Amino acid sequence: MSGDGLNIALSGLVAFQRAISTTSNNIANVDTPGYSRQSVEFRPRGVGGNGSGSQGAGVEVAGLRREHDAFLVGEVQLRSSENEAARIRDELAGRVTELIGDPDAGLPPAFDAILPAFEAAATNPASIAERNGFLITLRQATARLGTFSDTLSGLRNELYGRIDTTLSDVNALSSRIADLNLSIVATDGDASQLRDTRDNLVNELSELVRVTTIESDDGALSVFMGGVQALVVGGEASTLARTDSQPLQISIVRRGASADVGFAITGGRLGGLVDGLQDEVEIAQAGLDRLALGLVDALNEVHQRGLDLDGNAGGPLLTPLGSSALQGDRVQPRNQNVGDAVLGISIDDVGQLPLEPLRLSFDGGSWSLFDGRGALVDSFSGLPRSVPALGFTLDLEGGAPVSGDSFELRPAAGAARGIGVLVEDPRRVALASPVDGAAALSNGGSVAIGDLTLDGLETGVSATDLPGPITLTYDAASEAFTVSAPPGGTLAYAPASDSGSRSALTVPGYGTLGFVLEGSPADGDVITLTSRPVGAGDTRNARQLIGALEAGRLDGGTLAVADAPSRLLGELAASARGHAFDLGATSTLLARAEAARDSVSGVNLDEEAANLLRFQQAYEANARVVAVSGELFRTLLSAVGG
Repeated sequence: MSGDGLNIALSGLVAFQRAISTTSNNIANVDTPGYSRQSVEFRPRGVGGNGSGSQGAGVEVAGLRREHDAFLVGEVQLRSSENEAARIRDELAGRVTELIGDPDAGLPPAFDAILPAFEAAATNPASIAERNGFLITLRQATARLGTFSDTLSGLRNELYGRIDTTLSDVNALSSRIADLNLSIVATDGDASQLRDTRDNLVNELSELVRVTTIESDDGALSVFMGGVQALVVGGEASTLARTDSQPLQISIVRRGASADVGFAITGGRLGGLVDGLQDEVEIAQAGLDRLALGLVDALNEVHQRGLDLDGNAGGPLLTPLGSSALQGDRVQPRNQNVGDAVLGISIDDVGQLPLEPLRLSFDGGSWSLFDGRGALVDSFSGLPRSVPALGFTLDLEGGAPVSGDSFELRPAAGAARGIGVLVEDPRRVALASPVDGAAALSNGGSVAIGDLTLDGLETGVSATDLPGPITLTYDAASEAFTVSAPPGGTLAYAPASDSGSRSALTVPGYGTLGFVLEGSPADGDVITLTSRPVGAGDTRNARQLIGALEAGRLDGGTLAVADAPSRLLGELAASARGHAFDLGATSTLLARAEAARDSVSGVNLDEEAANLLRFQQAYEANARVVAVSGELFRTLLSAVGG
């Protein structure tokens, strides 16, 4: 046998030895994360001639094929990013809900105790113990608002730290991917191991932020965040940094140029942290602040209209929350602002205040106000500007804006932190109405006045300053009461239709009185309204305090302050349930994507064992051919006299 057969067999030995080594490497890496199975590609060595036909020249290894499906790998990266974001959101929603909803130390239990304490004080207004219980319960509720606000502030700072750490991790991974791009492009031979390492890094990166990739012809991989912002291009990596806290701003720096990329941050740990900060922590904080404003708005207005146990007019019960000290929380200029404008917010209608932050921008000639979803709410050329739909007024308190300046507005910010009970002495709790009314004993009819309240007090006026007495004298012919001055005028009253209805009488320089008239007065019957100097046994203002908490005051007048804690908890709990569902769904999708990828790239020990046996048999057969070829060659030499 000629040397051709020997050479062919030797080529087979070399090729199948390489195949056995490759299979052995696959088996050894069966549990290596991110390892892509490799297979040997064979090809003929060429064609030779022997005069009677043609035959092959053996076999050679064309190369190693990396079993890799870019689509399946990209699907794993996408699902991994979604799952990590869902995990972070689930964690944060759970923490916030647990804080607010603790059955013993949560917000609803503290507020649920307020109305019973108010009822007890209203039932026994002369009791110092009941009045003190009223104040203690109110202090506990307001203190809990402050405690929760501080806890959420601590959580916010924790998230800033976690965001910074994640940004550093993104930058480190991007730099390593760029370095591997250079190594892969420079590699002449097999780069499977380098590609596996790079894929593992991209997988790690996708857990931090959602990315997409494009591989160029030279093997370099470009990595994009949000589909548009390049983190890695060839051997060059960009860097991310948090450039502002209030409002949160994340920028990308590439070749010395910086740009805001908040819109491109979706998915991954970074996206989950940003979403959790804005949708869980900030919304919960805004809910607490708005609740505090609602509580102050409801109780202070009524308390100032009442009388305390000693007959003194009631002052503010809770800390007023319109102070300039809170403006820094409510208006946050961006760090990039060039102008020095100082803006202020005054609250007009607590019921209209939004929970989401707003953005205000200045283009040099006009202002534009956007809601939390980026929709234009209002545009105007100058300040001050009232925005009735959102319940506040904007004003320029100092400095001047420059085109391009923008601000984040949180109209209720700081309220939960700043609220407190101002009344310390239980005798100073104003439970009585400052106005009394009675029908004259000499009246000939059956008219009576009841449920007399001070429904509105003018600014700067004491509840004890009612000018009077004020008399209402009935004129049967006109079916109306003639009112003495002030305020003067008439008050219509038709017994058949108006009996039992509530009437209002506005006294200039004082306020508005509300009362109910019942019965049929005779001509000339008189009702007299007077100041009530001491209100120990009167509870009409206490009833108004209770009514103020139970009346619709928030959410456009549809939500009572007393119900707001439960509503807030319900919304947070619903959000937490949604995030838990999302986490379960994304975990399932991730597992399926990984299984699909592993079906192509993963090592199957049964398959590798079969390949190993096949390659071993082929190797042994080629070795046998080598042995036979040697014997034939020796026989041939002997036959020719060798």
